[in-house]
This record gives sequence, structure tokens and C-alpha cells, in this order.
Amino acid sequence: MEMTQLRMGSFTASTDADKGLIGFYLGESDMTMSFSWKYEEQGFPFIKDHGTGRASVSGLSGSMSTTVGVDPECGQAQFYFEAFSFDIGKIVIDLDGGASALYDLVLNTFISLMEDLFADELSDMLGESIEAAINDGLASAGTETDMAYDLGFDTRPVPPGMSVMDSYIGIRNTGYMFPRSVGNGWEARTKPAPLPDIVNNADVQIICSNNVWNTGFSAANYNGVLGGVISPETVSSSMYDSYLTTSVLASICPEVYDAFPSSSISLSLSASIDPTLTFMPSAGFLNITGTVDVSVNSDPASDVYDTEVFEL
Repeated sequence: MEMTQLRMGSFTASTDADKGLIGFYLGESDMTMSFSWKYEEQGFPFIKDHGTGRASVSGLSGSMSTTVGVDPECGQAQFYFEAFSFDIGKIVIDLDGGASALYDLVLNTFISLMEDLFADELSDMLGESIEAAINDGLASAGTETDMAYDLGFDTRPVPPGMSVMDSYIGIRNTGYMFPRSVGNGWEARTKPAPLPDIVNNADVQIICSNNVWNTGFSAANYNGVLGGVISPETVSSSMYDSYLTTSVLASICPEVYDAFPSSSISLSLSASIDPTLTFMPSAGFLNITGTVDVSVNSDPASDVYDTEVFEL
């Protein structure tokens, strides 16, 4: 069975905090499919036949429940369908090949069975293909960023990967800087190696740990093109935190190290206006405005930080 055309009607999305799922709902859509059919040799009158056909479906509606987890083997985010079902309002079937003309005469006697069959086949076909396409996209997008001095920065999801609240999606991740000589970021986690001389072989502690992005989610059909928007309605004061050891600063930024030889440096990104992530089938856009706060604590025994604010 192969889908040849799909015209989407309404398309909405919502969150289910109790079940921890994101729900997508498709309504009043039309679709055409091509398929092949056959039956094996039966008892008397000992006949068998095969051919092709076309199906036109109208009044199509369906629902999908999805979640995002973490692959324990590679640390990559994984998209899963927890449930996928369709209802068909009306189906028109045309058969070709074999004794199709004879079969067309009796199709109406079991059309309801065909509707159930196509609904089940459609659920399996779309569920598997969409899940595979999204996971292929996540894998190809990668999580690593190249840095100077043969370093890399790897940002990976942290189990459970995603949590769903009322009207919000929580995505938890962690970041890790590593030497490229080890391989990739995932291997660097399991095979630690000395870092380049640029950091005096010190342990680099640039860690974005247990960050949670609380976002509102909406999706819609824009003039026949499926798109979606993720936009935080409320953002915590510190969405993104990273910490650098002073031993790293001694090599990379000696002026800063001389000024604050025993200091703790904290960087945070705080959104003053809602960030938005818009995705389309062939492109994505991230818009964010806010501030970067650089806080310096010169006294390890004190919780007081001197803060400098930079506008984005």
C-alpha cells in the first residue's frame, strides 16, 4: 500500500500531563492510495487472482500519542508513537487486473470490512514511516558542535528525555566539552582522555546540567504545509547554566584569571521575551531575545556574586 496524495483539514496538538504524552489530532482530511491485491488458490472452484487498485478516502480523522525518550546505547533522543489510530468516513475502491470487473460488483457487500482494513493498514504505515523519518532527522542533526583547539561540545538529552505538564513540554539535557582525539562526545563520556595543552591538561568543567525548558506547544496546517511552534509562556530565570574552572581561564583568558584568581564564574542565559522555535518540513527558525548574565564570586565561602549583564 502506498499513499499518493494527502489533503489535511484541521491539525491540532495538545499535552496530556497524566499520561506524559503529546497528542496530535487530524480531522476532515482526504487521501488517495494505491495498493496491490491477491488471493491464493482456494478450494473449488480452484481459482486464484491478483491485481492492483486505488482507494479514495474522505472524512479521514485520526489521533497520535507521542513521547520522546533517550536511546541508552548512544544517548540520542528517540521519538516514539505510543498510540496511532484512524477513522475513515467514506472509502471508494477501484480494482484493476484479474477479474476486477466482477469484484467491483460485490465490493459494496464488504466495504465496511475494507474500511477497517485500510484504517489499520494506514495506522501502521504512517506510524512506522513518520517515526522513522523523525528519528533519522534527529540522528542526522547530531548533538555536537566543533570548537577551537580540536575540542568539541556535545549536548545530549538526559533520561527520561521529555516530561509533559499541563500545556508544557519539559526537555532535560546536559552538555559536555571533550577532546576530539577521543572520538565523539558519547565515547568521550566512557573513555576520558587528557585535554589539550591550551587548558593545561586540566579537567574542563563546562557543564550544562539538568536544564529544563518549559514550553507551550502548538501545531497547525499552514496553507497545506504542516508547521509548528514551540514558545515558552514562562521561562525560569536561569534556563542555561555553565561553569568554568579557573584553571581553564588561566590558559584561555589570563587577564580574567589575573583579576579573579580564586573566583567562580557563572554564565546564565535568561529570556526576557519568549523564545520561539518554528519548524517546517524543510527549515527551522529559532528566535530568542534576552540577556546573558556573567556572575563572579571571588570568595568561595560567600554566596554573593558580582554580575555583569549583556543584552542579546
